[in-house]
Amino acid sequence: MHPAPSNPSAIPPSNPLYDGCTVGDLVVSAIARGGDRVAFIADEAQWSYRQLGALVSTAVQALAARGLQRGDAVATLSANRPEAFLITAAAYLMGLRLTWLNPTSSEDDHAYILADSGVTTLFVDPHSFSDRALALARRVPALQRPGGMMALGPSPALGEDLLAAAAAYSPGPLVPQAQPDDVCVLVYTGGTTGQPKGVAHTHRVHVTMILTEMADWDWPREIRFLALTPITHAAGAMIMPVLLKSGTYAMTQGFGADKFCRLVQQHRITATFLVPTMVYVLLDHPGRVQADLSSLQLIIYGASPMSPARLVEGMRVFGPVFMQLYAQSEAPNVIAVLHQHEHDPVHHPERLASCGTPCVGSQVRLLDDDGAEVGPGQAGEIAIRGPQVM
Repeated sequence: MHPAPSNPSAIPPSNPLYDGCTVGDLVVSAIARGGDRVAFIADEAQWSYRQLGALVSTAVQALAARGLQRGDAVATLSANRPEAFLITAAAYLMGLRLTWLNPTSSEDDHAYILADSGVTTLFVDPHSFSDRALALARRVPALQRPGGMMALGPSPALGEDLLAAAAAYSPGPLVPQAQPDDVCVLVYTGGTTGQPKGVAHTHRVHVTMILTEMADWDWPREIRFLALTPITHAAGAMIMPVLLKSGTYAMTQGFGADKFCRLVQQHRITATFLVPTMVYVLLDHPGRVQADLSSLQLIIYGASPMSPARLVEGMRVFGPVFMQLYAQSEAPNVIAVLHQHEHDPVHHPERLASCGTPCVGSQVRLLDDDGAEVGPGQAGEIAIRGPQVM
Protein backbone atom coordinates (compact mmCIF):
# COMPACT_ATOMS: atom_id res chain seq x y z
CA MET A 1 0.00 0.00 0.00
CA HIS A 2 1.50 3.33 -1.09
CA PRO A 3 0.99 6.51 0.97
CA ALA A 4 -0.99 9.31 -0.62
CA PRO A 5 1.22 11.96 -2.27
CA SER A 6 1.88 14.95 -0.02
CA ASN A 7 1.54 17.32 -2.97
CA PRO A 8 -2.03 17.15 -4.39
CA SER A 9 -0.78 18.56 -7.70
CA ALA A 10 1.28 15.39 -8.10
CA ILE A 11 -1.88 13.27 -8.49
CA PRO A 12 -2.09 12.21 -12.15
CA PRO A 13 -5.33 13.68 -13.52
CA SER A 14 -5.91 10.60 -15.68
CA ASN A 15 -5.72 8.14 -12.78
CA PRO A 16 -9.24 6.62 -12.41
CA LEU A 17 -8.67 6.36 -8.67
CA TYR A 18 -9.25 10.12 -8.48
CA ASP A 19 -12.17 10.43 -10.93
CA GLY A 20 -15.18 12.36 -9.68
CA CYS A 21 -18.78 11.19 -9.60
CA THR A 22 -20.86 11.01 -12.79
CA VAL A 23 -24.56 10.47 -13.33
CA GLY A 24 -23.63 6.97 -14.48
CA ASP A 25 -22.30 6.31 -10.98
CA LEU A 26 -25.62 7.50 -9.55
CA VAL A 27 -27.55 5.18 -11.89
CA VAL A 28 -25.49 2.22 -10.67
CA SER A 29 -26.07 3.23 -7.04
CA ALA A 30 -29.83 3.68 -7.49
CA ILE A 31 -30.25 0.29 -9.16
CA ALA A 32 -28.19 -1.47 -6.49
CA ARG A 33 -30.23 0.15 -3.71
CA GLY A 34 -33.65 -0.53 -5.20
CA GLY A 35 -33.47 -4.30 -5.60
CA ASP A 36 -36.92 -5.78 -6.14
CA ARG A 37 -38.82 -2.59 -5.36
CA VAL A 38 -40.86 -1.11 -8.21
CA ALA A 39 -38.86 1.51 -10.11
CA PHE A 40 -41.26 2.42 -12.94
CA ILE A 41 -44.97 2.14 -13.65
CA ALA A 42 -46.46 2.96 -17.04
CA ASP A 43 -50.04 1.91 -17.69
CA GLU A 44 -50.10 -1.80 -16.79
CA ALA A 45 -46.33 -2.30 -17.03
CA GLN A 46 -44.04 -2.33 -13.99
CA TRP A 47 -40.25 -2.56 -13.85
CA SER A 48 -38.37 -3.43 -10.70
CA TYR A 49 -34.94 -1.95 -10.06
CA ARG A 50 -33.44 -5.35 -10.75
CA GLN A 51 -35.22 -5.50 -14.11
CA LEU A 52 -34.16 -1.94 -14.89
CA GLY A 53 -30.52 -2.84 -14.23
CA ALA A 54 -30.72 -5.85 -16.52
CA LEU A 55 -32.35 -3.84 -19.31
CA VAL A 56 -29.83 -1.02 -19.03
CA SER A 57 -26.97 -3.52 -19.16
CA THR A 58 -28.22 -5.26 -22.29
CA ALA A 59 -29.01 -1.92 -23.97
CA VAL A 60 -25.47 -0.69 -23.28
CA GLN A 61 -24.04 -3.86 -24.79
CA ALA A 62 -26.24 -3.58 -27.90
CA LEU A 63 -25.30 0.07 -28.43
CA ALA A 64 -21.60 -0.60 -27.93
CA ALA A 65 -21.76 -3.48 -30.43
CA ARG A 66 -23.18 -1.03 -32.96
CA GLY A 67 -20.25 1.31 -32.55
CA LEU A 68 -21.62 3.93 -30.15
CA GLN A 69 -19.00 5.20 -27.74
CA ARG A 70 -18.18 7.98 -25.30
CA GLY A 71 -18.75 11.43 -26.79
CA ASP A 72 -21.18 10.36 -29.52
CA ALA A 73 -24.29 12.53 -29.87
CA VAL A 74 -27.68 10.81 -29.64
CA ALA A 75 -31.26 11.97 -29.17
CA THR A 76 -34.62 10.53 -28.10
CA LEU A 77 -38.09 11.32 -29.41
CA SER A 78 -40.60 9.54 -27.24
CA ALA A 79 -43.76 9.84 -25.24
CA ASN A 80 -43.58 9.16 -21.49
CA ARG A 81 -42.31 5.56 -21.50
CA PRO A 82 -39.76 3.81 -19.26
CA GLU A 83 -37.98 2.75 -22.45
CA ALA A 84 -37.09 6.41 -23.03
CA PHE A 85 -35.29 6.49 -19.69
CA LEU A 86 -33.52 3.29 -20.72
CA ILE A 87 -31.73 5.33 -23.39
CA THR A 88 -31.02 8.10 -20.89
CA ALA A 89 -29.49 5.66 -18.39
CA ALA A 90 -27.41 3.98 -21.09
CA ALA A 91 -26.16 7.38 -22.26
CA TYR A 92 -25.23 8.36 -18.70
CA LEU A 93 -23.21 5.16 -18.32
CA MET A 94 -21.56 5.16 -21.75
CA GLY A 95 -20.68 8.87 -21.78
CA LEU A 96 -22.92 9.61 -24.76
CA ARG A 97 -24.08 13.19 -25.29
CA LEU A 98 -27.87 13.05 -25.13
CA THR A 99 -30.49 15.49 -26.40
CA TRP A 100 -34.12 15.01 -25.38
CA LEU A 101 -36.51 16.20 -28.09
CA ASN A 102 -39.61 17.77 -26.59
CA PRO A 103 -42.55 15.79 -28.01
CA THR A 104 -44.67 18.95 -28.20
CA SER A 105 -42.18 20.85 -30.37
CA SER A 106 -42.64 21.43 -34.09
CA GLU A 107 -41.01 19.44 -36.87
CA ASP A 108 -38.95 22.50 -37.78
CA ASP A 109 -37.60 22.76 -34.24
CA HIS A 110 -36.83 19.03 -34.11
CA ALA A 111 -34.97 19.18 -37.45
CA TYR A 112 -32.98 22.25 -36.39
CA ILE A 113 -32.00 20.72 -33.03
CA LEU A 114 -30.91 17.42 -34.57
CA ALA A 115 -28.73 19.19 -37.14
CA ASP A 116 -27.36 21.78 -34.71
CA SER A 117 -26.45 19.24 -32.04
CA GLY A 118 -24.72 16.89 -34.48
CA VAL A 119 -26.85 13.89 -33.49
CA THR A 120 -25.83 10.71 -35.27
CA THR A 121 -28.46 8.35 -33.80
CA LEU A 122 -32.10 9.13 -33.03
CA PHE A 123 -34.07 6.73 -30.81
CA VAL A 124 -37.77 6.86 -31.63
CA ASP A 125 -40.94 5.71 -29.89
CA PRO A 126 -42.68 4.03 -32.86
CA HIS A 127 -46.10 4.07 -31.20
CA SER A 128 -46.26 7.87 -31.09
CA PHE A 129 -43.69 9.37 -33.46
CA SER A 130 -43.21 7.19 -36.54
CA ASP A 131 -44.50 9.82 -38.96
CA ARG A 132 -42.46 12.61 -37.36
CA ALA A 133 -39.31 10.48 -37.38
CA LEU A 134 -39.69 9.61 -41.05
CA ALA A 135 -40.18 13.30 -41.87
CA LEU A 136 -37.05 14.18 -39.89
CA ALA A 137 -35.03 11.51 -41.66
CA ARG A 138 -35.83 13.19 -44.96
CA ARG A 139 -34.53 16.52 -43.63
CA VAL A 140 -31.50 15.50 -41.52
CA PRO A 141 -28.79 13.72 -43.54
CA ALA A 142 -27.16 12.11 -40.48
CA LEU A 143 -30.32 10.09 -39.84
CA GLN A 144 -30.20 8.57 -43.30
CA ARG A 145 -27.04 6.56 -42.71
CA PRO A 146 -27.24 2.94 -41.46
CA GLY A 147 -27.97 3.09 -37.74
CA GLY A 148 -29.05 6.71 -37.92
CA MET A 149 -32.39 5.78 -36.37
CA MET A 150 -33.33 3.01 -33.96
CA ALA A 151 -36.82 2.19 -32.73
CA LEU A 152 -37.96 1.50 -29.18
CA GLY A 153 -40.05 -1.41 -30.43
CA PRO A 154 -40.78 -3.14 -33.75
CA SER A 155 -40.96 -0.74 -36.70
CA PRO A 156 -39.03 -1.74 -39.85
CA ALA A 157 -39.49 1.72 -41.38
CA LEU A 158 -37.58 3.30 -38.49
CA GLY A 159 -34.62 0.94 -38.50
CA GLU A 160 -33.50 -1.66 -36.03
CA ASP A 161 -35.54 -2.40 -32.89
CA LEU A 162 -33.16 -1.61 -30.03
CA LEU A 163 -35.23 -3.55 -27.49
CA ALA A 164 -35.06 -6.70 -29.62
CA ALA A 165 -31.36 -6.17 -30.24
CA ALA A 166 -30.69 -5.78 -26.52
CA ALA A 167 -32.60 -9.00 -25.75
CA ALA A 168 -29.84 -10.96 -27.49
CA TYR A 169 -27.41 -10.11 -24.67
CA SER A 170 -27.10 -11.38 -21.11
CA PRO A 171 -27.12 -8.82 -18.29
CA GLY A 172 -23.72 -7.97 -16.84
CA PRO A 173 -22.20 -5.46 -14.43
CA LEU A 174 -22.92 -1.78 -15.08
CA VAL A 175 -19.64 0.08 -15.64
CA PRO A 176 -19.73 3.91 -15.87
CA GLN A 177 -17.47 5.15 -18.66
CA ALA A 178 -18.06 8.93 -18.59
CA GLN A 179 -15.94 11.62 -16.96
CA PRO A 180 -17.34 14.39 -14.73
CA ASP A 181 -16.64 17.14 -17.26
CA ASP A 182 -18.09 15.26 -20.22
CA VAL A 183 -21.27 16.83 -21.60
CA CYS A 184 -24.03 14.40 -20.66
CA VAL A 185 -27.07 16.35 -21.88
CA LEU A 186 -27.48 19.09 -24.44
CA VAL A 187 -30.71 20.88 -23.54
CA TYR A 188 -32.36 23.27 -25.97
CA THR A 189 -34.14 26.41 -24.81
CA GLY A 190 -37.67 27.17 -25.92
CA GLY A 191 -36.64 29.49 -28.72
CA THR A 192 -39.03 32.27 -27.70
CA THR A 193 -36.58 34.91 -28.93
CA GLY A 194 -35.38 33.05 -32.02
CA GLN A 195 -34.16 29.58 -32.80
CA PRO A 196 -33.61 27.17 -29.86
CA LYS A 197 -30.16 27.40 -28.31
CA GLY A 198 -28.20 24.46 -26.97
CA VAL A 199 -27.23 24.50 -23.29
CA ALA A 200 -24.47 22.04 -22.37
CA HIS A 201 -24.88 20.21 -19.06
CA THR A 202 -21.85 18.25 -17.90
CA HIS A 203 -22.08 15.25 -15.62
CA ARG A 204 -20.80 17.51 -12.86
CA VAL A 205 -23.77 19.87 -13.40
CA HIS A 206 -26.32 17.05 -13.38
CA VAL A 207 -24.82 15.38 -10.33
CA THR A 208 -25.08 18.73 -8.52
CA MET A 209 -28.70 19.14 -9.66
CA ILE A 210 -29.69 15.65 -8.52
CA LEU A 211 -27.99 15.86 -5.12
CA THR A 212 -29.47 19.32 -4.50
CA GLU A 213 -32.95 18.06 -5.36
CA MET A 214 -32.45 15.25 -2.87
CA ALA A 215 -31.12 17.50 -0.14
CA ASP A 216 -33.27 20.62 -0.44
CA TRP A 217 -36.72 19.45 -1.53
CA ASP A 218 -39.58 18.32 0.67
CA TRP A 219 -39.70 14.67 -0.37
CA PRO A 220 -42.09 12.36 1.49
CA ARG A 221 -40.57 9.41 3.27
CA GLU A 222 -42.08 6.94 0.79
CA ILE A 223 -41.99 8.31 -2.76
CA ARG A 224 -44.52 7.25 -5.37
CA PHE A 225 -44.16 9.98 -7.98
CA LEU A 226 -46.59 10.67 -10.85
CA ALA A 227 -45.33 12.38 -14.03
CA LEU A 228 -47.94 13.77 -16.42
CA THR A 229 -45.79 16.40 -18.13
CA PRO A 230 -43.09 15.29 -20.62
CA ILE A 231 -40.11 13.56 -19.03
CA THR A 232 -38.00 15.48 -21.57
CA HIS A 233 -38.50 18.55 -19.38
CA ALA A 234 -38.65 19.29 -15.63
CA ALA A 235 -40.48 16.08 -14.69
CA GLY A 236 -37.68 14.03 -16.23
CA ALA A 237 -35.09 15.81 -14.12
CA MET A 238 -36.89 14.36 -11.09
CA ILE A 239 -36.39 10.73 -12.10
CA MET A 240 -32.93 10.30 -10.62
CA PRO A 241 -33.67 11.66 -7.11
CA VAL A 242 -36.76 9.42 -6.97
CA LEU A 243 -34.69 6.39 -7.98
CA LEU A 244 -31.87 7.23 -5.57
CA LYS A 245 -34.44 7.25 -2.77
CA SER A 246 -35.70 3.83 -3.97
CA GLY A 247 -39.05 5.35 -4.86
CA THR A 248 -41.48 4.49 -7.64
CA TYR A 249 -41.81 6.72 -10.71
CA ALA A 250 -45.18 6.40 -12.46
CA MET A 251 -45.67 8.06 -15.82
CA THR A 252 -48.53 8.58 -18.25
CA GLN A 253 -49.27 10.36 -21.51
CA GLY A 254 -50.73 13.79 -20.94
CA PHE A 255 -52.82 15.42 -18.23
CA GLY A 256 -56.49 15.07 -17.51
CA ALA A 257 -58.27 15.72 -14.22
CA ASP A 258 -60.08 12.38 -14.23
CA LYS A 259 -56.90 10.54 -15.15
CA PHE A 260 -54.95 12.32 -12.43
CA CYS A 261 -57.50 11.42 -9.76
CA ARG A 262 -57.67 7.80 -10.95
CA LEU A 263 -53.91 7.29 -10.96
CA VAL A 264 -53.38 8.96 -7.59
CA GLN A 265 -55.96 6.65 -6.06
CA GLN A 266 -54.79 3.53 -7.92
CA HIS A 267 -51.10 3.89 -7.05
CA ARG A 268 -51.46 5.88 -3.81
CA ILE A 269 -49.28 8.60 -5.30
CA THR A 270 -47.40 10.66 -2.71
CA ALA A 271 -45.65 13.22 -4.96
CA THR A 272 -46.18 14.85 -8.34
CA PHE A 273 -45.20 17.80 -10.51
CA LEU A 274 -47.90 20.10 -11.91
CA VAL A 275 -47.76 23.37 -13.80
CA PRO A 276 -50.13 26.01 -12.36
CA THR A 277 -52.81 25.59 -15.05
CA MET A 278 -53.09 21.90 -14.10
CA VAL A 279 -53.67 22.86 -10.47
CA TYR A 280 -56.42 25.26 -11.60
CA VAL A 281 -58.10 22.51 -13.64
CA LEU A 282 -58.05 20.16 -10.64
CA LEU A 283 -59.47 22.79 -8.33
CA ASP A 284 -62.35 23.43 -10.75
CA HIS A 285 -63.03 19.76 -11.54
CA PRO A 286 -66.27 18.42 -9.99
CA GLY A 287 -64.96 14.85 -9.87
CA ARG A 288 -62.14 15.81 -7.53
CA VAL A 289 -64.54 16.04 -4.60
CA GLN A 290 -65.34 12.32 -4.75
CA ALA A 291 -61.71 11.25 -5.32
CA ASP A 292 -59.48 10.07 -2.50
CA LEU A 293 -56.34 12.13 -2.96
CA SER A 294 -55.28 11.88 0.68
CA SER A 295 -52.04 10.06 -0.20
CA LEU A 296 -50.60 13.24 -1.78
CA GLN A 297 -47.85 14.69 0.42
CA LEU A 298 -45.97 16.79 -2.14
CA ILE A 299 -47.17 18.82 -5.12
CA ILE A 300 -44.21 20.43 -6.87
CA TYR A 301 -45.24 23.32 -9.08
CA GLY A 302 -43.34 25.66 -11.37
CA ALA A 303 -42.58 26.57 -15.01
CA SER A 304 -44.87 29.64 -14.83
CA PRO A 305 -46.23 32.03 -12.17
CA MET A 306 -49.07 30.81 -9.98
CA SER A 307 -51.92 32.98 -8.77
CA PRO A 308 -51.54 33.49 -4.98
CA ALA A 309 -55.32 33.35 -4.56
CA ARG A 310 -55.55 30.01 -6.34
CA LEU A 311 -52.52 28.75 -4.40
CA VAL A 312 -54.32 29.50 -1.14
CA GLU A 313 -57.37 27.69 -2.52
CA GLY A 314 -55.15 24.72 -3.38
CA MET A 315 -53.77 24.63 0.13
CA ARG A 316 -57.30 24.54 1.53
CA VAL A 317 -58.19 21.63 -0.77
CA PHE A 318 -54.99 19.54 -0.74
CA GLY A 319 -53.37 20.69 2.48
CA PRO A 320 -49.85 22.13 3.07
CA VAL A 321 -48.30 19.99 0.34
CA PHE A 322 -47.16 22.63 -2.17
CA MET A 323 -43.50 23.29 -3.00
CA GLN A 324 -42.40 25.63 -5.79
CA LEU A 325 -39.27 25.24 -7.88
CA TYR A 326 -37.62 27.99 -9.89
CA ALA A 327 -34.96 27.29 -12.50
CA GLN A 328 -33.88 27.80 -16.08
CA SER A 329 -32.15 25.71 -18.73
CA GLU A 330 -28.76 27.22 -17.89
CA ALA A 331 -29.06 26.26 -14.20
CA PRO A 332 -31.38 23.26 -14.17
CA ASN A 333 -34.13 22.74 -11.57
CA VAL A 334 -32.36 24.11 -8.49
CA ILE A 335 -32.01 27.89 -8.51
CA ALA A 336 -34.61 28.57 -5.83
CA VAL A 337 -37.31 26.75 -3.89
CA LEU A 338 -40.32 27.83 -1.87
CA HIS A 339 -40.58 25.05 0.70
CA GLN A 340 -43.83 23.72 2.07
CA HIS A 341 -43.34 25.37 5.46
CA GLU A 342 -42.66 28.71 3.74
CA HIS A 343 -46.16 28.73 2.23
CA ASP A 344 -47.75 30.79 5.02
CA PRO A 345 -50.78 32.73 3.74
CA VAL A 346 -51.70 33.93 7.24
CA HIS A 347 -48.42 35.45 8.46
CA HIS A 348 -46.52 35.88 5.20
CA PRO A 349 -48.96 36.15 2.27
CA GLU A 350 -46.33 38.04 0.24
CA ARG A 351 -44.26 34.87 -0.04
CA LEU A 352 -46.88 33.22 -2.25
CA ALA A 353 -45.96 35.62 -5.06
CA SER A 354 -42.24 34.86 -4.74
CA CYS A 355 -40.09 32.01 -6.01
CA GLY A 356 -38.67 31.26 -2.57
CA THR A 357 -35.07 31.27 -1.40
CA PRO A 358 -31.90 30.10 -3.16
CA CYS A 359 -31.32 26.37 -3.14
CA VAL A 360 -28.36 24.99 -1.23
CA GLY A 361 -25.23 25.85 -3.22
CA SER A 362 -26.93 28.50 -5.38
CA GLN A 363 -25.91 32.14 -5.12
CA VAL A 364 -28.61 34.41 -6.52
CA ARG A 365 -28.35 38.19 -6.97
CA LEU A 366 -30.31 40.93 -8.74
CA LEU A 367 -27.98 43.10 -10.81
CA ASP A 368 -28.36 46.39 -12.69
CA ASP A 369 -27.11 47.10 -16.21
CA ASP A 370 -23.59 47.72 -14.88
CA GLY A 371 -23.45 44.42 -13.00
CA ALA A 372 -23.90 46.02 -9.57
CA GLU A 373 -26.31 44.54 -7.05
CA VAL A 374 -29.56 46.50 -6.76
CA GLY A 375 -31.10 47.57 -3.47
CA PRO A 376 -34.13 46.03 -1.69
CA GLY A 377 -37.36 46.49 -3.64
CA GLN A 378 -35.57 47.41 -6.87
CA ALA A 379 -35.87 45.49 -10.13
CA GLY A 380 -32.83 43.86 -11.64
CA GLU A 381 -31.58 41.03 -13.79
CA ILE A 382 -31.44 37.65 -12.06
CA ALA A 383 -27.86 36.32 -11.88
CA ILE A 384 -26.97 32.84 -10.63
CA ARG A 385 -23.63 31.44 -9.58
CA GLY A 386 -22.99 27.91 -8.42
CA PRO A 387 -21.89 24.42 -9.40
CA GLN A 388 -25.16 23.71 -11.22
CA VAL A 389 -24.63 26.49 -13.77
CA MET A 390 -23.78 25.26 -17.27
